[in-house]
Amino acid sequence: MPVIEVSKETLFEKIEETYTDEEFDVFLFDFGLELDDVTSPRKKHFANTGVLDETLSDEVIYKIEVPANRYDLLCEEGIAVALRIFLEKQSIPEFKLLPAREDTVMHVDESVTDIREHVVCAILRDITYTESTYASFIALQEKLHTTVCRRRTLASIGTHDLDTIQGPFKYCAKSPEEINFVPLKRTKSVNGHELMEILDQDNHLRKYLHIIREKSRYPVIYDANDVVLSLPPIINGEHSKMSVDTKNVFIEVTGTDYTKVNIVLNTVTTIFSEYCDFTIELVNVTSPSGTKVETPVLETRQVDVELEYINKGIGREFTPGEVVHALKRMGLPSSFNEDETIATAIVTPTRTDIFHKQDLVEDVAIAYGFNNIKPIVPPTSCYGKQNNLNAFSDKIRREIAFGGYTELLTFSLISREENFSKINHEDDDSAVTIGNPATVEFQVARTSLLPGLLKTLYHNRGNTHLPVKVFEVSDVVLLDDEVDVGAKNRRMLTALYMNHNNTFEQVHGLLDKLMVSLDYKWQGAPDYGDKYYYIKPSSDETFIDGLRADVVVNLNGEEQVAGTLGILHPNVLVNFGLQFPCSCLNLDIELFL
Repeated sequence: MPVIEVSKETLFEKIEETYTDEEFDVFLFDFGLELDDVTSPRKKHFANTGVLDETLSDEVIYKIEVPANRYDLLCEEGIAVALRIFLEKQSIPEFKLLPAREDTVMHVDESVTDIREHVVCAILRDITYTESTYASFIALQEKLHTTVCRRRTLASIGTHDLDTIQGPFKYCAKSPEEINFVPLKRTKSVNGHELMEILDQDNHLRKYLHIIREKSRYPVIYDANDVVLSLPPIINGEHSKMSVDTKNVFIEVTGTDYTKVNIVLNTVTTIFSEYCDFTIELVNVTSPSGTKVETPVLETRQVDVELEYINKGIGREFTPGEVVHALKRMGLPSSFNEDETIATAIVTPTRTDIFHKQDLVEDVAIAYGFNNIKPIVPPTSCYGKQNNLNAFSDKIRREIAFGGYTELLTFSLISREENFSKINHEDDDSAVTIGNPATVEFQVARTSLLPGLLKTLYHNRGNTHLPVKVFEVSDVVLLDDEVDVGAKNRRMLTALYMNHNNTFEQVHGLLDKLMVSLDYKWQGAPDYGDKYYYIKPSSDETFIDGLRADVVVNLNGEEQVAGTLGILHPNVLVNFGLQFPCSCLNLDIELFL
């Protein structure tokens, strides 16, 4: 969940309270937040570098962990207002909307329809920043970019000094060669292609370039004088850059998700309108068809919840007055119907996390105090049991362990090379691929347990004595169009035997041991009946030709390939840096349930 850094002194000044660190930790928990750490610039520098810099401030900084869906708490201002309302020191803010002006219209061109079609805008006039509030304004945008904006793919924010630009504004898409402007914090004008080359060296911005880089046209926002305000979602222009002295702020949010761009705009404007008397100026956004919409759309919603539902969910008999008081402390004005059975909460634009009546029950519980709720024994009697697949997996683990094998637990994510080419398999895009992986080590969800075992043997090659007998019983991930999420987990077994002189019989013996424990007989054995198994030649390139076999099992009258066994191909051993031969058994154990 997001972690927000706030100044202890500034926050306490805003909420007009003083706590010890321990008391504040308890207070935050009562509000549904968590105090993650207490630090300072000097302590953070020492933790990162090991060097104590006496020139840095020792101002106490609280790192507060907030719920991922509470976008209104992603900065110091939002937290302070919410806590003041919770402490009943401030009423719920009422926002004043000024009418849109004719010279601040945003015209949307049809060229952006298939690129980044949505844009919404707002203006904050006569705002007053300090160094700390301006830093908080920038930090809020970054937090929104990494949370609700999904790293700028769904939405991105551009903020500009309105006094440096002139409306009306135009949002369109142009080829990279046609776009020329001075990017933020730069001095030279560049076109779209040159900008991409420059930002390739920028550690912060280069991770967003892929969003538009391969497109034939880039989205861009111009003012009436053809001054570039921004190139969404990458960078703003230097001409309209903001500073602590900015008095009038023009905010534009572009994106591919209309709901998200509105949430982001509402969050930024409602929080920082605190510094301009909670006043927000509307902006007319004109679509390619000529339809006009005034943004931001600061609409309230109503959510109903039955008093009986609240009492049942929390386990306490609340009065209507207690419910209204509790919801008010959470920033939700509410009232009851005439017979006082149903509460109607007014969901303000800041509380975008409220969707269902259960959300209201949670807020009532928070305001009442989780620690004040008395635990009770449930009136119903239930019992649980272990999942059948997990119980069966434990049985398999015990049988293999009795054979002298050591169990391993490896990562579910591996590199694409390890999942395919390193075990002599063709890369046929049959693995679930991770979008924008943080490291090449975690590119795909594994389709085999073998790479993880081989990597473990490599990294422990100096700490083991031959023979090495290891196994893993875990899930792999397989693509499946018949599943709603497009993929499914499959419980597999892989066992490895490594020694100076490796033989096929080692894993064959392990297979026979498992089959006996599962009450399967070798085909051809006396009275083998309907539960039998046998092996046949395999074509799996992971193993040496002639020393590899498929395991065939008769399941409910139908023969199925349940796995493979054999001696690993020398190329596989070289790929994983192993010097000794290995035999391997792979088995799909879900087939036996």
